[in-house]
Amino acid sequence: MWFIFLFLQVFVCLNVSWSQTVNTCEIGVLHPHLYISGIPSTGAPITVGHKLRFLCGADYQLDGSMEIECLQNGQWNPSFPTCSGIPCRLPQLGPGLGISGFAHKNNLVDSGNKVRFYCREEYDIEGSVEILCLETGDWDAPLPTCSEKCRIPNHSETVRTASSVPGNALEKGFQLSFSCVQNVHIMRGSKTITCLGNGKWSDSPPECERALGCSAPPSLPNGETRGIRLHYDHGEQVEYFCRDNYNLEGGSYKTCENGEWKGDMQCFSSHCSLK
Repeated sequence: MWFIFLFLQVFVCLNVSWSQTVNTCEIGVLHPHLYISGIPSTGAPITVGHKLRFLCGADYQLDGSMEIECLQNGQWNPSFPTCSGIPCRLPQLGPGLGISGFAHKNNLVDSGNKVRFYCREEYDIEGSVEILCLETGDWDAPLPTCSEKCRIPNHSETVRTASSVPGNALEKGFQLSFSCVQNVHIMRGSKTITCLGNGKWSDSPPECERALGCSAPPSLPNGETRGIRLHYDHGEQVEYFCRDNYNLEGGSYKTCENGEWKGDMQCFSSHCSLK
Protein backbone atom coordinates (compact mmCIF):
# COMPACT_ATOMS: atom_id res chain seq x y z
CA MET A 1 0.00 0.00 0.00
CA TRP A 2 2.83 2.34 0.84
CA PHE A 3 4.51 1.48 -2.48
CA ILE A 4 1.42 2.43 -4.49
CA PHE A 5 1.17 5.84 -2.70
CA LEU A 6 4.81 6.65 -3.45
CA PHE A 7 4.36 5.69 -7.11
CA LEU A 8 1.31 7.95 -7.45
CA GLN A 9 3.18 10.88 -5.78
CA VAL A 10 6.08 10.56 -8.26
CA PHE A 11 3.70 10.35 -11.20
CA VAL A 12 1.85 13.49 -10.11
CA CYS A 13 5.14 15.44 -9.72
CA LEU A 14 6.33 14.34 -13.15
CA ASN A 15 2.97 15.21 -14.66
CA VAL A 16 3.09 18.74 -13.12
CA SER A 17 6.63 19.29 -14.49
CA TRP A 18 5.52 18.33 -18.00
CA SER A 19 2.66 20.79 -17.87
CA GLN A 20 4.86 23.86 -17.11
CA THR A 21 5.03 26.48 -19.95
CA VAL A 22 8.50 27.25 -21.32
CA ASN A 23 8.84 31.04 -22.02
CA THR A 24 10.75 32.44 -24.99
CA CYS A 25 12.43 35.83 -25.43
CA GLU A 26 11.49 38.28 -28.15
CA ILE A 27 13.65 40.78 -30.00
CA GLY A 28 12.07 44.19 -30.23
CA VAL A 29 13.06 47.26 -32.24
CA LEU A 30 16.79 47.81 -32.16
CA HIS A 31 18.36 51.19 -31.45
CA PRO A 32 19.79 52.93 -34.55
CA HIS A 33 23.37 51.92 -35.41
CA LEU A 34 23.12 48.81 -33.16
CA TYR A 35 24.12 45.47 -34.69
CA ILE A 36 23.28 42.05 -33.22
CA SER A 37 24.69 38.53 -33.52
CA GLY A 38 23.38 35.24 -32.20
CA ILE A 39 19.83 35.22 -33.63
CA PRO A 40 18.86 31.66 -34.70
CA SER A 41 19.13 31.49 -38.48
CA THR A 42 16.31 28.91 -38.70
CA GLY A 43 13.75 31.30 -37.23
CA ALA A 44 13.40 29.07 -34.17
CA PRO A 45 12.24 30.71 -30.93
CA ILE A 46 14.84 32.06 -28.55
CA THR A 47 14.74 29.93 -25.45
CA VAL A 48 16.10 30.22 -21.93
CA GLY A 49 19.88 30.51 -21.78
CA HIS A 50 20.29 31.80 -25.31
CA LYS A 51 22.73 34.71 -25.57
CA LEU A 52 23.04 37.63 -27.96
CA ARG A 53 26.04 39.85 -28.62
CA PHE A 54 26.06 43.47 -29.82
CA LEU A 55 28.27 46.06 -31.42
CA CYS A 56 27.79 49.57 -32.79
CA GLY A 57 28.56 51.02 -36.18
CA ALA A 58 31.59 53.15 -36.93
CA ASP A 59 31.84 56.45 -35.02
CA TYR A 60 29.49 55.16 -32.30
CA GLN A 61 30.04 53.59 -28.92
CA LEU A 62 28.04 50.94 -27.07
CA ASP A 63 26.05 52.09 -24.05
CA GLY A 64 25.20 48.98 -22.02
CA SER A 65 26.24 45.35 -21.97
CA MET A 66 27.90 43.72 -24.96
CA GLU A 67 26.16 40.38 -24.17
CA ILE A 68 22.69 39.58 -22.80
CA GLU A 69 20.92 36.29 -21.91
CA CYS A 70 17.33 35.05 -22.19
CA LEU A 71 15.88 34.29 -18.72
CA GLN A 72 13.23 31.84 -17.54
CA ASN A 73 10.62 34.64 -17.33
CA GLY A 74 11.03 35.55 -21.00
CA GLN A 75 13.01 38.70 -20.26
CA TRP A 76 16.53 39.62 -21.24
CA ASN A 77 19.21 40.23 -18.65
CA PRO A 78 20.48 42.85 -18.82
CA SER A 79 18.31 44.99 -21.11
CA PHE A 80 19.23 45.75 -24.72
CA PRO A 81 22.10 48.27 -25.11
CA THR A 82 22.01 51.42 -27.25
CA CYS A 83 24.52 53.27 -29.41
CA SER A 84 25.60 56.87 -28.97
CA GLY A 85 28.06 59.13 -30.72
CA ILE A 86 31.61 59.23 -29.47
CA PRO A 87 32.04 62.01 -26.87
CA CYS A 88 34.45 64.87 -27.55
CA ARG A 89 37.33 65.51 -25.22
CA LEU A 90 38.10 69.04 -24.13
CA PRO A 91 41.83 69.70 -24.41
CA GLN A 92 43.69 71.89 -21.98
CA LEU A 93 42.43 75.45 -22.30
CA GLY A 94 44.82 78.24 -23.26
CA PRO A 95 45.66 81.22 -21.03
CA GLY A 96 42.65 83.35 -20.14
CA LEU A 97 40.11 80.96 -21.76
CA GLY A 98 37.13 79.69 -19.75
CA ILE A 99 33.97 77.60 -20.33
CA SER A 100 30.53 79.05 -19.69
CA GLY A 101 28.16 76.94 -17.58
CA PHE A 102 28.90 73.77 -15.65
CA ALA A 103 32.13 71.81 -15.67
CA HIS A 104 32.16 68.63 -17.78
CA LYS A 105 32.93 65.30 -16.12
CA ASN A 106 36.34 63.96 -17.11
CA ASN A 107 36.48 66.77 -19.70
CA LEU A 108 34.11 64.79 -21.95
CA VAL A 109 31.19 66.30 -23.87
CA ASP A 110 28.43 64.12 -25.35
CA SER A 111 27.93 64.26 -29.11
CA GLY A 112 25.34 66.79 -30.22
CA ASN A 113 26.12 69.15 -27.31
CA LYS A 114 27.66 72.60 -27.63
CA VAL A 115 30.23 74.33 -25.46
CA ARG A 116 30.51 78.11 -25.11
CA PHE A 117 33.73 79.89 -24.23
CA TYR A 118 34.74 83.27 -22.88
CA CYS A 119 37.95 85.16 -22.19
CA ARG A 120 38.82 87.02 -19.03
CA GLU A 121 38.48 90.80 -19.09
CA GLU A 122 42.09 91.45 -19.99
CA TYR A 123 41.84 89.22 -23.09
CA ASP A 124 40.07 89.28 -26.48
CA ILE A 125 38.57 86.02 -27.78
CA GLU A 126 39.71 84.86 -31.21
CA GLY A 127 37.84 82.09 -33.02
CA SER A 128 34.42 80.50 -32.51
CA VAL A 129 32.70 81.42 -29.25
CA GLU A 130 30.61 78.20 -29.48
CA ILE A 131 31.64 74.80 -30.87
CA LEU A 132 29.62 71.60 -31.44
CA CYS A 133 30.62 68.02 -30.58
CA LEU A 134 30.04 65.83 -33.65
CA GLU A 135 29.06 62.13 -33.48
CA THR A 136 32.56 61.24 -34.66
CA GLY A 137 34.06 62.60 -31.45
CA ASP A 138 35.48 65.62 -33.26
CA TRP A 139 34.65 69.31 -32.81
CA ASP A 140 33.08 71.24 -35.67
CA ALA A 141 35.63 74.05 -35.16
CA PRO A 142 38.95 74.55 -33.38
CA LEU A 143 38.87 75.77 -29.80
CA PRO A 144 39.16 79.56 -29.58
CA THR A 145 42.14 81.30 -28.06
CA CYS A 146 42.51 84.42 -25.95
CA SER A 147 44.60 87.31 -27.19
CA GLU A 148 46.02 89.60 -24.54
CA LYS A 149 44.68 93.13 -24.78
CA CYS A 150 47.04 96.06 -25.27
CA ARG A 151 48.18 98.26 -22.44
CA ILE A 152 48.81 101.97 -22.91
CA PRO A 153 52.53 102.06 -23.73
CA ASN A 154 54.97 104.16 -21.82
CA HIS A 155 55.73 107.40 -23.62
CA SER A 156 57.72 110.59 -23.21
CA GLU A 157 56.44 113.38 -20.97
CA THR A 158 56.45 115.64 -24.01
CA VAL A 159 53.68 113.47 -25.54
CA ARG A 160 50.06 113.09 -24.45
CA THR A 161 47.32 110.72 -25.65
CA ALA A 162 44.75 112.43 -27.83
CA SER A 163 42.29 109.49 -27.84
CA SER A 164 39.48 108.73 -25.41
CA VAL A 165 40.87 105.63 -23.68
CA PRO A 166 38.41 103.23 -21.94
CA GLY A 167 40.74 101.95 -19.24
CA ASN A 168 44.14 100.34 -19.65
CA ALA A 169 43.06 97.12 -21.41
CA LEU A 170 42.46 97.97 -25.06
CA GLU A 171 40.93 95.61 -27.60
CA LYS A 172 42.55 94.48 -30.82
CA GLY A 173 42.11 97.15 -33.52
CA PHE A 174 41.92 100.05 -31.07
CA GLN A 175 43.78 103.11 -32.34
CA LEU A 176 45.69 105.32 -29.94
CA SER A 177 46.51 108.87 -31.08
CA PHE A 178 49.10 111.25 -29.66
CA SER A 179 49.83 114.96 -29.70
CA CYS A 180 52.65 117.16 -28.41
CA VAL A 181 52.22 118.79 -25.03
CA GLN A 182 53.73 122.07 -26.27
CA ASN A 183 52.79 123.77 -29.52
CA VAL A 184 56.40 124.77 -30.18
CA HIS A 185 57.33 121.07 -30.34
CA ILE A 186 57.20 118.82 -33.39
CA MET A 187 56.40 115.11 -33.43
CA ARG A 188 58.83 112.41 -34.47
CA GLY A 189 57.21 109.06 -35.28
CA SER A 190 53.68 107.78 -35.84
CA LYS A 191 50.90 110.04 -34.65
CA THR A 192 48.53 107.03 -34.40
CA ILE A 193 49.33 103.43 -33.44
CA THR A 194 47.02 100.36 -33.57
CA CYS A 195 46.63 97.43 -31.16
CA LEU A 196 47.53 94.27 -33.10
CA GLY A 197 46.52 91.86 -30.33
CA ASN A 198 48.61 89.79 -27.92
CA GLY A 199 49.63 93.03 -26.24
CA LYS A 200 51.50 94.35 -29.29
CA TRP A 201 51.22 97.75 -31.00
CA SER A 202 51.81 98.54 -34.65
CA ASP A 203 54.54 101.04 -33.72
CA SER A 204 56.27 102.69 -30.79
CA PRO A 205 54.81 105.91 -29.35
CA PRO A 206 56.16 109.06 -30.99
CA GLU A 207 58.37 111.64 -29.35
CA CYS A 208 58.10 115.41 -29.36
CA GLU A 209 61.06 117.74 -29.47
CA ARG A 210 61.48 121.46 -29.63
CA ALA A 211 61.34 122.65 -33.22
CA LEU A 212 64.04 124.81 -34.73
CA GLY A 213 63.33 128.44 -35.46
CA CYS A 214 64.01 130.23 -38.74
CA SER A 215 66.20 133.11 -39.71
CA ALA A 216 64.86 136.02 -41.78
CA PRO A 217 62.52 134.82 -44.55
CA PRO A 218 63.76 134.60 -48.15
CA SER A 219 63.17 137.51 -50.50
CA LEU A 220 60.55 137.37 -53.25
CA PRO A 221 61.45 138.75 -56.68
CA ASN A 222 59.26 141.77 -57.38
CA GLY A 223 57.73 141.30 -53.95
CA GLU A 224 58.22 142.29 -50.34
CA THR A 225 57.34 141.08 -46.84
CA ARG A 226 55.74 142.86 -43.97
CA GLY A 227 57.72 143.33 -40.75
CA ILE A 228 60.89 141.35 -41.34
CA ARG A 229 62.72 140.06 -38.24
CA LEU A 230 65.99 138.24 -37.84
CA HIS A 231 64.46 135.23 -36.01
CA TYR A 232 61.13 133.44 -36.12
CA ASP A 233 59.82 130.61 -33.98
CA HIS A 234 58.45 127.38 -35.38
CA GLY A 235 54.93 127.91 -36.67
CA GLU A 236 55.24 131.66 -37.22
CA GLN A 237 54.22 133.09 -40.59
CA VAL A 238 55.37 135.94 -42.80
CA GLU A 239 53.04 137.68 -45.26
CA TYR A 240 54.22 138.51 -48.79
CA PHE A 241 52.83 141.01 -51.28
CA CYS A 242 53.84 142.10 -54.77
CA ARG A 243 54.97 145.51 -55.89
CA ASP A 244 52.90 147.71 -58.14
CA ASN A 245 52.06 146.31 -61.55
CA TYR A 246 52.65 142.74 -60.31
CA ASN A 247 50.13 140.14 -59.29
CA LEU A 248 50.68 137.48 -56.59
CA GLU A 249 50.12 133.86 -57.54
CA GLY A 250 50.15 131.16 -54.83
CA GLY A 251 49.75 131.63 -51.12
CA SER A 252 50.32 134.92 -49.34
CA TYR A 253 52.27 133.39 -46.44
CA LYS A 254 55.39 131.39 -45.79
CA THR A 255 55.51 129.40 -42.54
CA CYS A 256 58.54 128.52 -40.41
CA GLU A 257 58.59 124.73 -40.01
CA ASN A 258 61.46 123.38 -37.94
CA GLY A 259 64.06 125.72 -39.39
CA GLU A 260 62.68 125.86 -42.93
CA TRP A 261 60.32 128.27 -44.65
CA LYS A 262 57.43 126.51 -46.38
CA GLY A 263 55.10 128.13 -48.89
CA ASP A 264 55.28 129.01 -52.61
CA MET A 265 54.29 132.21 -54.34
CA GLN A 266 55.38 134.30 -57.36
CA CYS A 267 54.86 137.84 -58.59
CA PHE A 268 53.93 138.23 -62.28
CA SER A 269 53.75 141.46 -64.27
CA SER A 270 50.25 142.68 -64.84
CA HIS A 271 51.23 144.41 -68.18
CA CYS A 272 51.03 142.60 -71.47
CA SER A 273 54.29 142.59 -73.44
CA LEU A 274 54.24 144.22 -76.96
CA LYS A 275 55.93 142.45 -79.85
